[in-house]
Order: sequence, then structure tokens, then C-alpha cells
Amino acid sequence: MKYEREKEGWTYQTLARKMDAAGCKVAISSLNRLEKDNPPRRVNVDEVLAFCEVFGLDFETMITAPSSSEPTHIVVALQHYSDRVERLTHERGEVLRSEKQLLDRARKSSRDSIEQAVRTWSTSLRIDESLVPRFIAFLTGDTQQSPWANAIGGTVERPPGTGNLLNQETGE
Repeated sequence: MKYEREKEGWTYQTLARKMDAAGCKVAISSLNRLEKDNPPRRVNVDEVLAFCEVFGLDFETMITAPSSSEPTHIVVALQHYSDRVERLTHERGEVLRSEKQLLDRARKSSRDSIEQAVRTWSTSLRIDESLVPRFIAFLTGDTQQSPWANAIGGTVERPPGTGNLLNQETGE
């Protein structure tokens, strides 16, 4: 348990909250005794199953000592890593779809409407004021790169010749 808790960077308090959320209330002092008493206190089946759920491990992996199953723990760590990368990849796709919808809507709006919308948004969410002009420039087509492009690993590809997104017919 100590190996898994430390690998996640959790305190006893965090683990106790997660165990409680998994339906198994365990006192912080009990977690401490599990790790530090010699011999450690006994663990009941409900606790083992809750530990499995909290740490995302199968029963066999949970009851195997880390030193004797290091390759298994590497596999588990790789699974956690790949799951997180997959979630991030999915979320990035969602962000880029949202960005495309935002740009489509901005293209149909005047500069004044865009500026007003960005200022309202930034105020309501307490967005860093330095981002306001960057978002306005992005939504009006004055720049091609989203202010958050580095955070999401890219931005929506715009067709050539669509630098300024403002409606060409109305000049807005």
C-alpha cells in the first residue's frame, strides 16, 4: 500500500478520503499502522477490494509486494500513463473541435461584438487580463495562433487566405 500511495503522491488523509469514497471508511491512524507497524495490522477483504479500486489495481497486483513484482508495477505505471495520454488526446480533440466552433461563430461577428464577448468572458471567469488582446486578435484573425495553442499542442488549421476572419461582406 505504501508503494502505491507514494507513487500517486498521496498523503494518508488523501488516501483515507479516496477509500471513504470507494465505500470503505479507514482511519488515518489505521493507514499509518498498515505501513509502519511491525507486523502491520490485518487488512480485511473489504479494505483490500477498496484499495484495488482506489489504486486501479487488480487483486493479485495489490497483494504482491512491490519488490517481487517490479515489472508488474512498471506495467501498471505504463497503463496509468497510457490511459492519461489517451484521455489527454481525446480532450485535445474536443478542445480543437470547440476552437473550430468558436472561430466559425467569430467569423460571423463584428470586431466590437468579439471584443465585448471576450471582455465579458474574461471578467466572469477572472481570466488573466493579458490574454484579452491575444484572444481578440485570435478571434478576429489578426493572429493565427490561439493564446492556448502551446497548452493544447496546436490550433485549428485555417484555410489559406483566411487570415482575417471578420465578415468580408459587411467589413465588420
